[in-house]
Amino acid sequence: MTLRADAQRNLDRLLDVAGECFAEQGLDVSVDEIARRAGVGHGTVFRNFPSKDDLVIAVLNERIRSSPNSRLPHAPSQMRGRGSPGSFGTSPCSTPRTSR
Repeated sequence: MTLRADAQRNLDRLLDVAGECFAEQGLDVSVDEIARRAGVGHGTVFRNFPSKDDLVIAVLNERIRSSPNSRLPHAPSQMRGRGSPGSFGTSPCSTPRTSR
């Protein structure tokens, strides 16, 4: 399935902005803040990523794939997000935090 051009732009922007937000504010940044900064609605985020964990995984996968030293295959852009090739399958967010 190929995304419409505007949907693809939204997805690309969403992944870029989410990566920036996670880098600046950590994983506690809200999905609403990411959506606002990306210029998309809350529903657009969850239409592409059913959970925040899925968004985190997609950002990590995108960063790894775009790394100059990456040997992972490049997935078609419409496959980023939900279960894309090379995805980790688990989220770093799903592990309970322990006291330090």
